[in-house]
Amino acid sequence: MRARLLDVVRADRIAFGGQSHDRGPEISGTRITVYDIWDYASAGDHHSYIAVTLGISSAQVLAAIEYIEQHKEEVLSEYQKILARAATPYTPEVQAKVDAVKAKYDLLWADRRKKGLADACPSQ
Repeated sequence: MRARLLDVVRADRIAFGGQSHDRGPEISGTRITVYDIWDYASAGDHHSYIAVTLGISSAQVLAAIEYIEQHKEEVLSEYQKILARAATPYTPEVQAKVDAVKAKYDLLWADRRKKGLADACPSQ
């Protein structure tokens, strides 16, 4: 029965990417990716729980899980790339600029704190 149900919903439940962002395979009509489903499924969550949590049907969750199983190597490889990209959100050049700005403002805030303390506790 499960295979028959998935055969009916699979074709119209999983879409690939958005037009402006390549987010990977998504549940059709949503912005929920198979990676979102994988987070829950790999933690051992039941498909009904995943469906309620994400506001989609159990059939959609099952179709996504089947898709993941059928394309597991590719899905997990891409997911690892996404996690690595999320762990380092900036390119080295941008990170250097962020660090420079942070260092500049750390000095300014340190100076402001000193002045605030001096104003709060004037010498007698």
